[in-house]
Amino acid sequence: MANLLTRLRAVADQVADRYDFGFLFTDDDRQGRTLALLQADASRDPRIRVLNLFRNFGFLRSIQTNFMHARGNAAILIDADLQDPPEILLELIARWGKVSSSSGVRIHRSERASCAARDFVVEITQAGESRLNVFFRHLPSPVTLDNCRIFAP
Repeated sequence: MANLLTRLRAVADQVADRYDFGFLFTDDDRQGRTLALLQADASRDPRIRVLNLFRNFGFLRSIQTNFMHARGNAAILIDADLQDPPEILLELIARWGKVSSSSGVRIHRSERASCAARDFVVEITQAGESRLNVFFRHLPSPVTLDNCRIFAP
């Protein structure tokens, strides 16, 4: 988790002249030290907020909860497992700035090995994307990079 936060902060610092970043994490009652680590970081960094769900409601509900609590003009969705490097957000943000509000763009990263090997969780996520699109139907199509997505009204 420390590596993820260090890298996310570095990304935020690179675009700080244009964007104010906040980081919203959801812990869905998993065992381990993640919640304690996030809460400790949140106590030191006002940009970090942590939602602690009292049980695991499933992946899609976790995402939905994050969007319901997101602040600002856009929300970026990225997995915390570092399957997609946080630095990819810089490209995502750059592309987002070039997209009209009525369309979306998918950026394929075929040079990355993780693109070729889709695991079960990724397949479920993509299958469930239409459910998220129904919930967020007032938003335009997202700009995406593999499994990173940026949503903005």
